[in-house]
Amino acid sequence: MDKTRVLVVDHSEIIRQGIHSILKTQSFNYEVCFSSNTREINDKVRSGKVDILLVNPSAYFDSKGERVKLLRQEAINFGFKLIALVYAYFDEHLLSMFDEIIYINDDEEKIFNKLEKIVESDVQVQDEDVAISQRELDVIRLVALGKSNKEIAEELFISIHTVISHRKNITNKLGIKSVSGLTIYAVINKLIDTDDFNRTI
Repeated sequence: MDKTRVLVVDHSEIIRQGIHSILKTQSFNYEVCFSSNTREINDKVRSGKVDILLVNPSAYFDSKGERVKLLRQEAINFGFKLIALVYAYFDEHLLSMFDEIIYINDDEEKIFNKLEKIVESDVQVQDEDVAISQRELDVIRLVALGKSNKEIAEELFISIHTVISHRKNITNKLGIKSVSGLTIYAVINKLIDTDDFNRTI
């Protein structure tokens, strides 16, 4: 089995070495490299040499969150999973654009559990026998466009509780839990196109 290739992006040497120390205990599963050079990072992710990009989201912070949205689009375009490495407060809405979050106080077991969940969470192909309602398709489309539950409720004129219920049903039917997974599903099934996505960033 091929190793999962993890690229760690953080300005702190202590953090980088700490992540390396933890992951090297599972060296048979993970191949870890580090970078803080923007051009090198772009070259690696665009060449398909990265399976997981583990980043400190503050390195991509701006007032409107546009850089995080662009990073999310890169993950969709080039097929890598996006994990936030958080050790200070960061906007929850922007964190929702990541596939997973590793916190500074997570222990080794929790970190590995999160990584394994990401590795195993490739988008599942929809079973032809599973019927997705039009309303559920509407919810998937809006989730893929980065809308919050509140925004989806307002746009579809339904309650937040109903939105949450639709999202649970979608997860049960498709087996897709992450926003990025639903986004890929939406693109594959032509619920959105790149123009739709670009208008949101």
